Amino acid sequence: RWTNKSFNKIGGMISSQSAVSELCRTNAIILDSKDLFDQNLCEMQGFKNFKNVRLDDAMLYAAAMAIRAGGPLTGVFDKMFVNRRDILPTVKSFSYEERLGVSGWINNQKVLLGTRDMMINHNIYVPDDIEDAKYIVDGHETIYLAIANTLAAFMVVDYVANMKLVPYLKKLRDGGVTILLRNCDPNVTEHMISQCFRLRLDNIRLLNSASGRVFEKYRSRPKLNSRVAAIHDGTMYTFMRSLCLADTLRHVFKVSNTLMLIGMLMCFAIVFILALLKVMADLPTIFILLIQLMMAGMFVGITKLIGSK
Repeated sequence: RWTNKSFNKIGGMISSQSAVSELCRTNAIILDSKDLFDQNLCEMQGFKNFKNVRLDDAMLYAAAMAIRAGGPLTGVFDKMFVNRRDILPTVKSFSYEERLGVSGWINNQKVLLGTRDMMINHNIYVPDDIEDAKYIVDGHETIYLAIANTLAAFMVVDYVANMKLVPYLKKLRDGGVTILLRNCDPNVTEHMISQCFRLRLDNIRLLNSASGRVFEKYRSRPKLNSRVAAIHDGTMYTFMRSLCLADTLRHVFKVSNTLMLIGMLMCFAIVFILALLKVMADLPTIFILLIQLMMAGMFVGITKLIGSK
């Protein structure tokens, strides 16, 4: 109860003791890669226009593709256009090429947003003087934009991990829970995520594009009725915390049951000793009640201390 009460303050709740057991049986979760990053802190450090298309068109097309992909860079372009998504052109025939980038059609022009390898695979000429490797060494990531088979722009971006998730990612990793990620951003890889969190996360796997589409399909269909084990406010922080809190509560239940058994045995032992000493009848009733209350308070305090950690 005490543990759940503190969890309520940040927008979450575990419904019952049986829900704890159910959550503790979780061995895999499916997330969106953008949920691991702080979209308010991800930034664009540079935008180079190759003057093959108008600058405003290049930025609009890049924003339309990035927002349609729904990755960590969504917030970057939303900030650039002050959340005015209504001015962005419509993306048709959108698709994701594994670890390369995304493609689609905008205003009857084919648009590519991805890595250098993606541009080369689509026969897009990339000048040799663009040394994107040096940006990666400095901790940045790079991305290319091509419009109508012509290189349009080159961008340098920064991804910032949501560091509030670190203790829960550690606990999920140590608990053997696999994290499956839907992803449409070519810069987001298992290795890159581990680097952003400065943490070895060998339990993270990227879904292929077909599995990612299935995940999006079912996620977009809200259930009108469902049995609930945990309730959270929709943020990744409270979701992961609910899973980790269930594991904590499971240990609390084990400890409290053990303490209850020990308390009962100690009460019997005290009564037995007092009976042997033949002082039971001489003791006031209030004294015996105080001893029982002190022991009960001690065990409750220990259980509450464990549950608060």
